Amino acid sequence: MLKKSTVILGAGFTGLSAGYLLSKKGYNVTIIEQLSHPGGIGSEIMDSGNRYEMGAHLFHCPDKEIMEDIKSLVGQELININRTIKINFNGKYYDFPLKLHEILINLPFTIVLRAGFSFTFHKLKSIFINNKNSNTEEVLISSYGRVLYEIFFKSYIKHVWGISPNQFSPKFAQQRIPNFNILEIFSKIKKYLYFKIIDNKPVDIENYAEKVEGDLYTTREGFSGIAKIIANKILDNGGNIIYNSRVETIELGEDNKIHSIEYLKKNKRNKIKLDGLISTIPISSMVKMVKPKIKNSTLIQSVNKIKYRSLVFVGFIVKGKKELPGDLTYYRNLSFNRLTDLTSIGLKENLNNTKTIIAEITCDIYDKVWQDDNLAKKLVFDDIEKEDLFEIKNIIHSHVFRLKHAYPIYLKDFDKSLDSIFQYLNSIPNIITAGRQGNFQYINSHIAIRYGYNAANKIIEYYN
Repeated sequence: MLKKSTVILGAGFTGLSAGYLLSKKGYNVTIIEQLSHPGGIGSEIMDSGNRYEMGAHLFHCPDKEIMEDIKSLVGQELININRTIKINFNGKYYDFPLKLHEILINLPFTIVLRAGFSFTFHKLKSIFINNKNSNTEEVLISSYGRVLYEIFFKSYIKHVWGISPNQFSPKFAQQRIPNFNILEIFSKIKKYLYFKIIDNKPVDIENYAEKVEGDLYTTREGFSGIAKIIANKILDNGGNIIYNSRVETIELGEDNKIHSIEYLKKNKRNKIKLDGLISTIPISSMVKMVKPKIKNSTLIQSVNKIKYRSLVFVGFIVKGKKELPGDLTYYRNLSFNRLTDLTSIGLKENLNNTKTIIAEITCDIYDKVWQDDNLAKKLVFDDIEKEDLFEIKNIIHSHVFRLKHAYPIYLKDFDKSLDSIFQYLNSIPNIITAGRQGNFQYINSHIAIRYGYNAANKIIEYYN
């Protein structure tokens, strides 16, 4: 073993991939994880022998190197899978990726015309008047027109995020909302109107939403099975993963390098000396752990401006033959914004014709639903029964679990705050932040793995 020791904060996919690469190359690696299991937001939750997961995760990867690594590591446990996604809008279910003709055919003709005029007007306006969009609302109106914005985006964003679109940075829309080609959309609307009024023949219209890249994969133990296999490989390579442990302090020495971290496990404080630190935990939380404490008021303000949206999951096992409209189904006006049938996307089937369903409620940590399991269950089960999805009497087990830092909230000028934080961290040569939480960024699992590989290579470069 090489003498250099790296501590990694967080055993999500970024932390695991960094740990795997470092341990594979012979470095001492210790991963500190607050939960009792690996995987981060892609981990499993066990309750009374029943397995749940934090939502609808599947692995897809256009990165050849990472795909080959995952296939090599996971082997025959990795299974190829298909999934269906539905979106409920005005009582009807639409396929996702959305099909323009399906939406237009089901909207009243007067709204289609208004939407077309609004779309054209705002597109022409954006061409001839070069106004800089200062928030997500302006981006969406400029991109789709006010009518489509009001119908498809405004209320949904407010429902899921608890914040109006005009309070979001324009980067939120740019990263989270699919972009459409102007001429393509205009052509599709024109073809649709021609079909509706004159030709009355079916129109071959392509999906206009972003597509998942590559095939979809999971394991028979669910998506979390991939994380567990990587974690076991780290252990086989001589690395160490310390679960059920909360990092308390990151010690910064007089030479402006991180010397050690302290963590709490079973109410006992432990200290680990290190040569390099990779952090994949929420960047705002990590900066607050650095000792001596930061005194720069501008930096403190920047850290306090970094916000996250939280999730409450209500997992339940239901018996019977009823099926959800899709493997993943999105809702706009219910207590939950998504239902996932884990059984249909790879999880081993339960006995006696049952399904494992996950309902996701977006919230703030100060909301009552965050603090009250019974309220979370009541809200979900009442809506499930109201929508005639399942009968409550057929639910044989349920469990509530939470994710505090689920989604980065891209408030206006968040990037300025983030730049201030990165400027501070970049002044410390032996610390690297990476991943969804560490970089405050929306990414999927293969990007998380790439971040982990890059972080490992950067820390090796620092050692050398």
